Amino acid sequence: MTSHRILFTALALIVCAAILFSQTPPPVAQAAAVKSAPAWEYKIADASVKLGELETAGEISNAGIKAALEQFLNQQGADGWELVSYSGTMAVYKRAVRN
Repeated sequence: MTSHRILFTALALIVCAAILFSQTPPPVAQAAAVKSAPAWEYKIADASVKLGELETAGEISNAGIKAALEQFLNQQGADGWELVSYSGTMAVYKRAVRN
């Protein structure tokens, strides 16, 4: 009976040790990535302003609107802005904060 108790205790200690040592902390690279997550800056653009400029210039055709919108979006992308959301004429952009 005592040998069974000793065997059971030893087995319980081995299981506890295995559980304890299997819980490893995250790798250093992963921890560093979490700490260095980018900070974002945001920009809101109102397309109705650009449409008003086109209307004043007499370029309110579909082709004129499309060309102006493409040019505007390409410029935002070149400046590092990424379109996050839009609603009606309002567009929200984000980019990583530049140092």
